[in-house]
Amino acid sequence: MNIRASSTTLVVTLAVIVCAVLVAREIFWRFEDSLDLHTTITIAGSEGANRLLHIHQLSDSPVDTVRREFKDIRHGHTDVTLWIDGSPDTLRTSISGRYYSEIRTFRIATDSSTQAFLVPNTEHGLPTGWGELVFLTPSGTLSHVHLMAMNVGDVDEDRVLEVYDPERDVFTRLDPATGSWVPVVVVAKRPVKN
Repeated sequence: MNIRASSTTLVVTLAVIVCAVLVAREIFWRFEDSLDLHTTITIAGSEGANRLLHIHQLSDSPVDTVRREFKDIRHGHTDVTLWIDGSPDTLRTSISGRYYSEIRTFRIATDSSTQAFLVPNTEHGLPTGWGELVFLTPSGTLSHVHLMAMNVGDVDEDRVLEVYDPERDVFTRLDPATGSWVPVVVVAKRPVKN
């Protein structure tokens, strides 16, 4: 009986220690001291050649990249540097109170190029399509536009996204030559609800 009691005491003691360590980690060690994140993805220019896009994010604000939480959302600031592998062309931008936790590639342009979409870690209170759209111009230089639209989708199911502009009542795509949103004719495969 005495052995059983001491083994039960040992198990309970170990369980309490493990719980204490997990709680302490959650409270004290959850956030890294700063953000230093480098990501590389592939995008294509209008000529069809794939290029490596490097995205480097740097912030002195504590961050939890597992849970995608930026600790200092009021005063935190993330500097972002983007460049194409083997090119001197570099873009610098920044974001306040966030960092870009997701980077997706897709087609949303009038030509055959692919673009990178930098999605911020905080989605509360933000429209569906909120972030930075990074693309190559026809001359091969790197450029970006801010995208803030709730109506982004592939209405005609051709694997190229469209952005609905309710003010102009048209579907648009990015013109990489100008960086502007130009109207496109879209034939919906399914009826569009009004």
